[in-house]
Amino acid sequence: MLCLARTTRCRSGWQQVLIKLLTCSVPLFLIVYGSKCLLTHHARLPAGMVRPMVQVSGSPAVMAGFSYLSLAIFVMFCSGPPPGSRFWARQVPYLLLRWGGLAGGLACQVAAWNLRRGYSAIGPLPGSDQVRVWLCLAGVVAIIGFLCFLLAMFEREQVKKDLYAQRLVPLHIWWLPFTHWAEAPVRATAFRVVCADGDGVVQKKYCWTSGWSPQRRVVWLEMDAA
Repeated sequence: MLCLARTTRCRSGWQQVLIKLLTCSVPLFLIVYGSKCLLTHHARLPAGMVRPMVQVSGSPAVMAGFSYLSLAIFVMFCSGPPPGSRFWARQVPYLLLRWGGLAGGLACQVAAWNLRRGYSAIGPLPGSDQVRVWLCLAGVVAIIGFLCFLLAMFEREQVKKDLYAQRLVPLHIWWLPFTHWAEAPVRATAFRVVCADGDGVVQKKYCWTSGWSPQRRVVWLEMDAA
């Protein structure tokens, strides 16, 4: 069984309760609301700052319902414990469901907006102006993703230094975005680590780094046998 002892000591009681409530209530709300959209053919779509939500009905509402259910799958697989004991064959469907839920949710949201505007689910044929807008948006997303990747690689080096200080040899270090078990999921970077000790015994560990803290540290999650 996974024991998050060191992380628990870093958090106060109300933070633990808040995280438990969020990880349980958010996917449950998305499932209930998505099912309601599919049954009643009425839903609300996020619109923007002026009008946060827009009422839709019919086919757009059905696509909105599928989007909320897909996002619920993504949130559920983000809120679980680290998959420390899973074989690689079990990690593939885990990753497909997790990231497929996010991609499916966003795609269904776009399809719902296209149907609301009177187009098909995939939208109209893009003109030159629309292509430029989408390219600009894609460029912004790519830049943000690249900066996050660079930050993760920098924090990965901190994890390697900490392993060498423990006389452990790092074999594989994977970056794990969107993890709730780090002390501060927004500003902490989580990793899955496979390392070996001096006797060649392979160990699997999970850790996170307090990247934005003035005193950067690596916090390891203890793995206890049930």
